[in-house]
Amino acid sequence: MTIIDIVSNQTTSKFSGDKEKFLKKFEQLYRLEILRPSLNLIVSKCKNKQANFIIEPLKNWDRCSGHCQTQGFFEKVGNLFSKNLIHTINIKTIECSIIMHEIVHAVEKTSGIDLNVDFRRVLGLDMNKNISSNLEVTSAVRNIMVNELKSYKINNIMEELFARYFEMLAMSYEIDGFLKYHFEYEDIIYYFKNTTLWIQNYFNPLITKIVDSDVEKEAKKLLETLQLYTKNWVDNSKDTHYNFDEQGKKIWSSGVKSTSRWSGLSETIDKINQEDN
Repeated sequence: MTIIDIVSNQTTSKFSGDKEKFLKKFEQLYRLEILRPSLNLIVSKCKNKQANFIIEPLKNWDRCSGHCQTQGFFEKVGNLFSKNLIHTINIKTIECSIIMHEIVHAVEKTSGIDLNVDFRRVLGLDMNKNISSNLEVTSAVRNIMVNELKSYKINNIMEELFARYFEMLAMSYEIDGFLKYHFEYEDIIYYFKNTTLWIQNYFNPLITKIVDSDVEKEAKKLLETLQLYTKNWVDNSKDTHYNFDEQGKKIWSSGVKSTSRWSGLSETIDKINQEDN
């Protein structure tokens, strides 16, 4: 089955038009390479009946754009028990950014990663030191990563910031054109330099290890039908210092030059750091 067939089989909607729109938006997300490991993982879970999408049009009184509910069960393999997670992903606003946000909640739980360690550090570096020459990026970061999170409980904030980083990637022009915010992929990853390096060089390789091999093959076929966007921004960046491993490969644990031009969007990070004081 194709990628879209696998997801379609695990998607329900009251109206066929809503389901078709969702599947098209899901396909569009494959245009950015950085999103593909997460997409392939959720497709793998759909293939194994461990994830499903419910498309429910947003009611005027309902302010929730999406929701991911995760349940765990134990499966015996030989003499050992392993915990598997089943994800029910409700999409009430059929936009690429919302779809990606909810997918990442499921992917993050499946990965088992502790976001309070390295992710917290690299995101803090970016949000406390960087500004963008694109005012749309500054506005999006302030609204999505700061203002909208003021009412969140401190113990949930890192997983929400993680999903919102991916949400902003999916708002890039290369995915679905200009919608609420007008910025391109390179604008947003230039702002989140350290976070993006960590995703590319640590998180994505981590989850790729648990992607179904048949799903990977079908994803490559899908890519042949899409108009793709690529940007070797890391090699061209002049503001980032990199460390190298023994083979001379750049690694994610980089530092960002500090300049007087940078001003911080530090409200969220200050809130996060309160628990350490």
